[in-house]
Amino acid sequence: TDQRTADEVEKKINDIGNVALTDESKQKIDDARAAYDNLTDKQKALVDNKDTLETAEEAYQLLEDKDSFEQYKDELKQAAEDKRKDGDSNESKKLIDDVVAAIDAMEYDESKTLDENKAAVDDSAKLDNLAADLTDQRTADEVEKKINDIGNVALTDESKQKIDDARAAYDNLTDKQKALVDNKDTLETAEEAYQLLEDKDSFEQYKDELKQAAEDKRKDDDSNESKKLIDDAIDAIDAMDYDESKSLDENKAAVDTAADLDELTEQLKEHRAVYEAVFYADGAEIARVPYTIDTKAITAPAVPVKPLYTGAWPNYVLVAGGVRIDAVYTPNAALVIADNAQEQGEGRVLAYRETVTFTTGAAALPQGATLRWYVNGEETGTGMNTTVQNPVEDYTVQVKAFTEDGVLYAESELLTVRVDLTLWAKIVGFFKALIRSLLGPVRMILFETIPALLSVFSSFLLSLFRSFGNMIKQ
Repeated sequence: TDQRTADEVEKKINDIGNVALTDESKQKIDDARAAYDNLTDKQKALVDNKDTLETAEEAYQLLEDKDSFEQYKDELKQAAEDKRKDGDSNESKKLIDDVVAAIDAMEYDESKTLDENKAAVDDSAKLDNLAADLTDQRTADEVEKKINDIGNVALTDESKQKIDDARAAYDNLTDKQKALVDNKDTLETAEEAYQLLEDKDSFEQYKDELKQAAEDKRKDDDSNESKKLIDDAIDAIDAMDYDESKSLDENKAAVDTAADLDELTEQLKEHRAVYEAVFYADGAEIARVPYTIDTKAITAPAVPVKPLYTGAWPNYVLVAGGVRIDAVYTPNAALVIADNAQEQGEGRVLAYRETVTFTTGAAALPQGATLRWYVNGEETGTGMNTTVQNPVEDYTVQVKAFTEDGVLYAESELLTVRVDLTLWAKIVGFFKALIRSLLGPVRMILFETIPALLSVFSSFLLSLFRSFGNMIKQ
């Protein structure tokens, strides 16, 4: 009876067959275990395949543990998957994917218990770390998005706000989160670009201020040279471009040097300074004419009239500080008198009552000048000649030229004419007058043209009267 009972248990153990993770296999193992445990010790000793039962139990427990392990892995993977969010960046997705992959890579270690295997997969998954890592990554992603949203940098409030917001968000990150931001250089480039735009705008405003400062130096009565000084300064400012290799202050210093408004002020003072050209004639001040160094020419006063002289202002240069200009007077050429008297030469004596016509040469006279003749100091007429008729005493002759304004321009020397006042000369003169009256004008002309006959006749008369005179004395 004991053997038969033992044999029945052996059969149940043998009926277990291949162990599988199924209810049937589990039931066979449990039935065999229950049958074996109900045996007496004697009967148990008769069971030859107890080790088969134990092996089956161990195999089933292993299968059950592995199944629990895989279920635990699935739970962990699901916990990781549950951390996904729409809109996650690739980096956030990769964090989850890496955890899931790490869990999947874990295999059951049969040398360890189920709990030990679960602990091992826990260490590999590190779900607590994943949550923190995702928080860091998503925070960094948000900052990256702010940086990318900056877009093209422009000198606008909107662009400046985007840059400032991105900078503030980045600065609020932890060091770990900052390390996750891949486009930090984009933020820095945007900041540099905006600063450059801002500096260039400040530079242009500074140029406008300098140009306005130059414009403010203009005056309504400025000379062309003064206007050009200001125009040149403005052009020099306009020509200055922002040098990106230098700072804003260095660029401002460069345009200061180009404009040099202090020098412009000094130059304008020099060009606007008023000096005087003082005109003098024979030591007397005539006029003061103001000018600047930009004055090309001034209107000189009329040269004061000086009789018998032609006055002119010399060439002069309008220099800084003023200039004195003294009139230069040049004596006018004297008039020369000629006559048609019979006697010529130095020390001559004209015949008693000899009519003589005096003429003057065609000296260079100003337009509109008048020639006036004076005999014994009294004006006798105008023109190129004058005639002295029947003089009975010595006399003087002089001609003077007067301008249209009545100013004495030139004169001749005072010519003293000597007349022969001897008795004989008077007698000859008497007979000449008698013959002229008897012969008439036409024959008198003929008489005047035959000086040889007159000379012979005169000599005869002279001898006759001398003889007559001696007779009276005796």
